[in-house]
Amino acid sequence: MSSYVVQGSKTDPRGVVKALFQENTFTELDDFIEIYQNSDDASSKNMKVKFIKYKDKNFLFISDDGIGMDLETMDMSLNLLGETKGEKKHGKFNFGGKAGILHLSGINDYLQSKCNYRGKCIVISKKSGCETVCYEMSGKELIERGWDGQVKPVIIGSGDESRDSGSLYEEYPIENTGTHIFIELTDWREKKLHEIEHDLRKKLSLACNERLNHCSMSICFNDTDDGLLKYTPILKSDIIDEKKYTTHILVYMKDTEKIYVVEDADTKYVIKSICEKRKSYSKTLQVIKDKELDGYEKKGTFILSSACDYEYIKDEKTDNLSMNDIYVVRNGFCLNKYNIPKLDKKTRQGDYYVRTIYRNTKSTLTYESNDIMDSLIGINMQKADIKFEKLDKPLRRTIEQTVINHANKFIDYIHKNEYLPQHAPVETVQGTTGQVSSAEGLAEELAEGLVEGLVQVSSEGTDELSDGESVQESVQESVVESIEEQNTVEESTEYYSDTDSYNSALASNVVDQNILLEEKILEYLNSGETNTELVKELLEVMNKYGK
Repeated sequence: MSSYVVQGSKTDPRGVVKALFQENTFTELDDFIEIYQNSDDASSKNMKVKFIKYKDKNFLFISDDGIGMDLETMDMSLNLLGETKGEKKHGKFNFGGKAGILHLSGINDYLQSKCNYRGKCIVISKKSGCETVCYEMSGKELIERGWDGQVKPVIIGSGDESRDSGSLYEEYPIENTGTHIFIELTDWREKKLHEIEHDLRKKLSLACNERLNHCSMSICFNDTDDGLLKYTPILKSDIIDEKKYTTHILVYMKDTEKIYVVEDADTKYVIKSICEKRKSYSKTLQVIKDKELDGYEKKGTFILSSACDYEYIKDEKTDNLSMNDIYVVRNGFCLNKYNIPKLDKKTRQGDYYVRTIYRNTKSTLTYESNDIMDSLIGINMQKADIKFEKLDKPLRRTIEQTVINHANKFIDYIHKNEYLPQHAPVETVQGTTGQVSSAEGLAEELAEGLVEGLVQVSSEGTDELSDGESVQESVQESVVESIEEQNTVEESTEYYSDTDSYNSALASNVVDQNILLEEKILEYLNSGETNTELVKELLEVMNKYGK
């Protein structure tokens, strides 16, 4: 019989340090996000970050005025991946704050370069009516000895605290309640923080988002200003109501089956399962009856809000920068953003101003966290590491279709209220003023207005024309052919179905397809002269959009 003594499941203390602290993919942005979220969870009103000198060494000093910790709370905070004390908005795995502190100390740099590193980190905290407590950890010692039993909280003034902990508390006392963090920096870490300060502030302002209204944050490394982060709404507040839209996506579950319900007036829509075995689903939102939701329980709500920061002005061109990401906001904190290929594709199709609307329609996906909602988004130990392609397929399609529907509402409004008023009255080639009511009428006037003569026109997709008559016939035939084909519009799989509300954008789709063609023809009609280059352009446009 074997003499081997079974030890059972366990963890390697050094392996824990290596996996959680040395080999994670944290950035400085992640570090400050984790530490800020801890302060926000502690009901802090202010969090401040600056450099200090202590014993001729560079330290990062982070302070907040939250509720602080007592000895028990601090002890539980050192139980990695375990239970914590108190309700939290952000914290989930009980390791992010420690990981952020150690990363800022340079623990990852030591793993890669074996640089001159000690990594002293001291946390001091005071809770109302309780004694001030602290713990100290050394990044280098954790690497060598592991996590278990290496970090223990003690009471300041008990004689058990380290000399540095006592001295730092005397120099930087906590007035009422709160937490102070002191991180010894390597020269390289201090230099990098100086270099990235401006960019770090900008990214943290976006990430901390609406929570900055509750817990302010200042970062001042260069002593140029107070370093206070400014809250700027992701969706601009000065955009008119007609260019904003919000839809609620309700999450229902029955056992492990999930349904994402979009409500519009008295009708509900979902992405329906076509074949569960093949994980095949409808491409558009379909009507669902209330009885089909029998047995399902509501688990949460995603709020999808969009706003279009664009005003159509005739002949004004905008840059091609796309600002159509979807920002995921969890408990008022912006985790990250989704870039959706289907939306990007629409910025390269159709009329210029329609493409511009899609480029400038930005969205937020907001929710209050619980275990189910977090699992749907894919929250892991590094909360910002979320990806659109990892979402449940029906949820992905629900989000896509909802944003496209929002954009189509903006297209409809801008077309009617901004585009058409700037294209209403035109002057014909005969000198009379009137309204051109159809593209067929434009084609007739163009054909009548073309002068006779020899014109050579050559373009991709067209034949060379040798006289004025053939140019006239080609233009007229192309325009008529274009109008006939465009007046037959098939229902797109990228729009909602089964209701006028969700197909409202289809009504303007036919008009939108003719915009570029009409503009070119109107330009020629009003020019009063023969323009060989313009005729060439017209034929190129009609060849592209009319065939």
